[in-house]
Amino acid sequence: MLHHLFGKHTILEIKSVAESFTVPKFQKLLGYSHLYLWKEELSEDDIASVALVTHVPEQLLALKRWKRLGKGFYQRKPGFFVSLVAVNELPIRREYYPLLLLASGKQRERFLQAILQEGDVYYLQYALLANRKEVRKMSEELGLSLPDSLEENLRHLIEEGIFNPQKVAQELVAGAGVQPIVDAVGVERLLQFLLPKVDRQTLHRLLECQEAQNSPNSIEA
Repeated sequence: MLHHLFGKHTILEIKSVAESFTVPKFQKLLGYSHLYLWKEELSEDDIASVALVTHVPEQLLALKRWKRLGKGFYQRKPGFFVSLVAVNELPIRREYYPLLLLASGKQRERFLQAILQEGDVYYLQYALLANRKEVRKMSEELGLSLPDSLEENLRHLIEEGIFNPQKVAQELVAGAGVQPIVDAVGVERLLQFLLPKVDRQTLHRLLECQEAQNSPNSIEA
């Protein structure tokens, strides 16, 4: 379904949960699309406009020329294609998971529940970044554990170069504290992950130093 929305040139507009795609905003998108078509000397068959919204207002659907292609998909013809994707109307199916990250309310809850029950680390990593408190709360309500997912999330983000280790670690510590992370993966595994180039012998020395500092018999300088 998704690949049919795009043309040789596609103008994509994404509305946040707090934004409503009103008739004036739709007309603005039309105007910009016409301007782009004229500037680039394109034909109407070369261009498509796609708006990703949480829901489509009834006032907008009341305008003529809209055709409902399926749950959550609307298209306008004649002229160049203008498509609306109402994220909150989409089925909870894997092919729509990238779009469902933008869902709100009950739809977001259904989506988060699905990826938690599936243990889908790939989408959980993005859900955690966007809705960390909600994901944690739901995982507790479902009796599911997140430590493995959190560790894989951290690893993937660093390997992909999306965040540096220091920033990710700071966010995790700020959100959960140090102890839950240590309890989940262990001090040694955490150090191996954050300091991948450090050899095992050096890691043990670091651990011994830390234990010595925490020892009640240690003498402060």
